[in-house]
Amino acid sequence: MFQTELDQPQKRVALKIFTDLIERDDAMYDDAFFQIQTRLPELLAEKPPKPQKLIGLITSLTETLKFYQVSYINDSVKRELQRRHLKDGLESALTSLIHESKRLKDSLR
Repeated sequence: MFQTELDQPQKRVALKIFTDLIERDDAMYDDAFFQIQTRLPELLAEKPPKPQKLIGLITSLTETLKFYQVSYINDSVKRELQRRHLKDGLESALTSLIHESKRLKDSLR
């Protein structure tokens, strides 16, 4: 939020959001965050990591996945429904990772 890249209209909106947060007794952080999401969504857009950082993140994730065992899910959650939900979530995340990894790898050629 405290970026020098804000243009004048964005600065006015940001100041209004923070002023309301400070001055209104009933204002909550969630209210301010919602205002930022709706009125200044470009501030929340993530910037891509630098290539060396991305390489480090991928290497770290690879090492984590290399040693991960499904038994860790079974051992950490007692209820079968929760275990199934976690396994489905992990499978979905891995499928997404495979897809995006392939897309990025193909674009390097």
